[in-house]
Amino acid sequence: MLRCGAVPAYVFVAMSECSSILAVTCLNDWSFACCVRGLRSESGIYQEVFVADSQVLNFGTGAYGGSRSEMLPFVPTSPGVCLEVGCYAGEFAESVINRGGVGEYWALEWNGKVAAQARKRGVDKIVEGDAQQNIDALPSGYFDTVICNDILEHLVDPFLFMDSMRRTLKPGATVIASLPNVRYHRNLKELLFGRQWQYKDEGILDRTHLRFFTELSLRALFEPYGYEIQEVTGINGSRSHWLKLLSWMTFGGTQDLRYLQFAVVAKSPD
Repeated sequence: MLRCGAVPAYVFVAMSECSSILAVTCLNDWSFACCVRGLRSESGIYQEVFVADSQVLNFGTGAYGGSRSEMLPFVPTSPGVCLEVGCYAGEFAESVINRGGVGEYWALEWNGKVAAQARKRGVDKIVEGDAQQNIDALPSGYFDTVICNDILEHLVDPFLFMDSMRRTLKPGATVIASLPNVRYHRNLKELLFGRQWQYKDEGILDRTHLRFFTELSLRALFEPYGYEIQEVTGINGSRSHWLKLLSWMTFGGTQDLRYLQFAVVAKSPD
């Protein structure tokens, strides 16, 4: 029997005849009902989708900092002269420097208390203060690689920042960014079913986030200013098989719901 809760609800039905799957999702209470040969109960699905992948939300050292090892593969193997926007205590900088191929490592960091730690980890020069105000203090045509790990969403005008940053880049420089995904499934659950948009100390709705992006809308940070996007990749994804199934049933239309963040690799104009 398909059960959709005690009160009427709008229902989306996704069916695959070839695998005899019928999944019904109720939008009033996030109640799942499945009629699948041998598949688990509604509570089991909820457990897997919203509990089993909970460690994805572990940012390591709070809302800021951390080694961000998942972003290291996106950095060129020979990054040359680097600029990291928002280096915090320098954990990621240390990883990049230790890997080799770095000429100089610069950073913009608003928190002067942690800047000293970043210097100890090998950051050559740190411009302290607001990144948006200090971008003009950086040299022109100087940087080969710029790293923006979960920082652009904190800026008052990240579009102006990306426009202003072009002056500091060498032709063909690489820009790497990590941006939170506002369509992450946990965030949508709270919005659609909990009817909440509640700011928190960390995560998608970090109370210091001023901008919100999806896989598609993040392109507006790059393409209008001449950056050529090379890659957009979901990172820190849910392991839930049910979200993968949902993506399959929607022909990939909900694939992005699995990812907490997106990694972007772009090139500056030649």
